[in-house]
Amino acid sequence: MRQDHWGWRCWRVLYPVLIHWGILNLVSIGGMMVLTLQMRVGTDLQGMEALMQAYVKNSTLYTGIASLLTLPVALFFYQRDKRFLAPVRRKISPLWYAAAFIIGACACFGLNGLLNITGMTAVYQEDLENLNQLIYSSPLLLQLAVTGLVVPVAEELIFRGLVFKRMRTYLHFWPAALISALIFGIYHGNMLQLIYAGMLGLGMAFLYEQFRNILAPILFHAAANILSVVISNSEEINQFFSGTNGMIYYMALTVICLAAAISLLWMMQMKMKPGEGKTLETVDGDNSLL
Repeated sequence: MRQDHWGWRCWRVLYPVLIHWGILNLVSIGGMMVLTLQMRVGTDLQGMEALMQAYVKNSTLYTGIASLLTLPVALFFYQRDKRFLAPVRRKISPLWYAAAFIIGACACFGLNGLLNITGMTAVYQEDLENLNQLIYSSPLLLQLAVTGLVVPVAEELIFRGLVFKRMRTYLHFWPAALISALIFGIYHGNMLQLIYAGMLGLGMAFLYEQFRNILAPILFHAAANILSVVISNSEEINQFFSGTNGMIYYMALTVICLAAAISLLWMMQMKMKPGEGKTLETVDGDNSLL
């Protein structure tokens, strides 16, 4: 494993996140400026409220633009890292990639169900309402395109392809997975997402460790986001899980989804020979990796 100064290690791990955060904020500021010019609202309270409502309605679009702008930067560093990390080549059946997608969907439903059943969503109700406004106020197709495709690719390149993988040049799997998942959770900006995204981050780090490529965690992330969008926009699904019988079905499906996700992850660990190429090593003598 690499032997660098701790300050340099922290910088290597964190600056991709800071780049993504900076791009997202610049796009948000630019979007707010465009809305201000278009709406020509006053500085009174009513005008500011109208401006904020318009901003929230377009927040998914801004997230998509920021993710698209992040992609070439993330790809540059991801490809650059490949030059300095010893490659691990593995032949993996397409069925395992399908399993990664299924695990993502199961983890989404199971973890959301767990947060609801344990009362965590009630404790952080304000966080949930703000999240729903930011993500689910846009047209359905835009939600699916951004949260189901663009965001998973950009965030996985950043958080698994760079943050987690770089940590693995310094740390063993569990410390690297836990720290990268914590960073991923904190990045989402509220306590509810810290818990939910942090748990998903652990699963995606595990998939990256098993597959040693970025496609598996992207599929997991995409499945989780797509299912979340579909459920949040479906009155029929929410109606089905309402009432006493609906809650029983909801609890049962939550347990089934969590059990399925854990079982499939366990099967991956048993069947995919994770011991091969267990550590990520730098190319001999090279310390120039940024």
